[in-house]
Amino acid sequence: MRIFKYKWFAKFAEKAAITDADLREAVKEIEAGLVEANYGGDVYKKRIARPGEGKRGNINEKEERYYKDAAKRDFSWSDDDLEAYKKTGQLIEI
Repeated sequence: MRIFKYKWFAKFAEKAAITDADLREAVKEIEAGLVEANYGGDVYKKRIARPGEGKRGNINEKEERYYKDAAKRDFSWSDDDLEAYKKTGQLIEI
């Protein structure tokens, strides 16, 4: 499975000391069904402990709709689309 992160998320993760290894582990846990919530539409809540902060945070209904729409769009991308977004730096493969 290919795993990507958006450029904006990469910046957040770096500031929050969330590593690519942390993200890969989170994906493995999601695949195993270890999630805090399944919102449907391929949107899952998976908490990742941040150093010194632990796991916390929620999403509201507006954010849930946004993530579901984004999941529909993003999961419909072809390999060519993914490569194009990688070349522009919008997506980073981990």
